[in-house]
Amino acid sequence: MSVDSKKEPSLEGTELDHFVVGRRLAAGGMGVVHEGRDKNTGERVAIKFLHPEIAKHREVTLRFINEARAVEIIGHPSLVRIVHLGRQESGLPYLVMEYLDGVPLHVRLRESGGRLPLTQAIEVCLQVADALSASHEKSIVHRDLKPENIMLLADPQGRLLVKVFDFGIAKLPPEHMAKELTMLRTQNGQLLGTPHYMAPEQCRSDRVVTDKSDVYALACVLFRCLAGRTPFVTEARGDAALMHICAQQIGEPPPALSQFVSDAPQALVRLIARALEKEPSARPTMRELASELASILRALSDGDSTDNLSTRVLDRATDATAPMRRDQVPTAPAKLVSKPKPSAPASKRRIAYVLAGLFAAVWLIVLALWALG
Repeated sequence: MSVDSKKEPSLEGTELDHFVVGRRLAAGGMGVVHEGRDKNTGERVAIKFLHPEIAKHREVTLRFINEARAVEIIGHPSLVRIVHLGRQESGLPYLVMEYLDGVPLHVRLRESGGRLPLTQAIEVCLQVADALSASHEKSIVHRDLKPENIMLLADPQGRLLVKVFDFGIAKLPPEHMAKELTMLRTQNGQLLGTPHYMAPEQCRSDRVVTDKSDVYALACVLFRCLAGRTPFVTEARGDAALMHICAQQIGEPPPALSQFVSDAPQALVRLIARALEKEPSARPTMRELASELASILRALSDGDSTDNLSTRVLDRATDATAPMRRDQVPTAPAKLVSKPKPSAPASKRRIAYVLAGLFAAVWLIVLALWALG
């Protein structure tokens, strides 16, 4: 459901609790974001509002509250800080967040011709992986990781900082949910997320989404940053595009990064391939993904050529469990990065993928007919 935000009354100048609403920063199908100011501290903030028509849907309002709850529970510096959750006189909720003077990743990609330099792409995804590792340790799954939900900033020393936001459709365990939020459940057959970044299991049913679904999504983001496209693309539009991408996510093998980035380190090519495995159990955890990305980044910073990088990363001992600082890669000893297991002959894999693709197509057609009926 979309809403024309231009027809809504202006919120600029409105006072909410001890916040003053300023100029509009952005608007989308679900709501609008304004710049604001804390009257007590003078701090600049961002204030997020739902469109009135959208806010009439209880599930949407609960997901709005869900976002604040998830960020509060995780408490990681690479997540956009929630300052306040309140309600307008009309009863509509609003969310006050820290103001970020940065650029979303999707905008940076557009400005840079569709790709990022190798080390910058790895650094961005390393910081995202570190943040989501903390999220997964609290059993919270983001479910909608994509470039639009990643903000790039610079600290006072000019170093890259990354912030992850929009936990509106995050999956929280019951023990971490407020009583009101226990009513929040995904409807049968409803898909939540963005198809180009959704794991196969998420394309089938949102009820089986796990932390490994975020791993898949982050691999898609990294692939996008380096290759200039996501693993799966389509020329279709609307619902047909959603169905086509989901069918590919479920039934087709992803292309290797090396098809688009000829000089990509083989260790990185293999890591992305593992993170894009169809079977969730075959993917690394988010902490393992972060650890291996850190090792690759360290090897690159040491001046290794991409030819030697694979061997050095495989030989490097890293700690896949200890939390990482953004300015430090782990050096404590732990398990070595394992080599990929031998796969079945290509012909057998091709037959399996074709059958899986046919199954996915039939399933999606049934789902579409169910929705229309």
